[in-house]
Amino acid sequence: KVNCNRIFHLPTITFNLGGKAFDLTDRDYIIPKINDESICITVFSKHDSRYKHDVKWILGMPFMGRYYTEFNMEKNRLGFALA
Repeated sequence: KVNCNRIFHLPTITFNLGGKAFDLTDRDYIIPKINDESICITVFSKHDSRYKHDVKWILGMPFMGRYYTEFNMEKNRLGFALA
């Protein structure tokens, strides 16, 4: 939880995918809590894995809101562009 008045002081998070940098700013990954707009929460959540050092990120709506995402199933690849 984060006080909504402080959200614009949080760092930009950069994901490196295929040698390219994709940034998410605090405006991308912090949202107001549904029943209390003075409190904000991150859109990140814990993902449990059966392996101790297995780290996974699920790049959902925050990422897809900032970057156009193309799923090419025929060629088994993803493409990204700034939305």
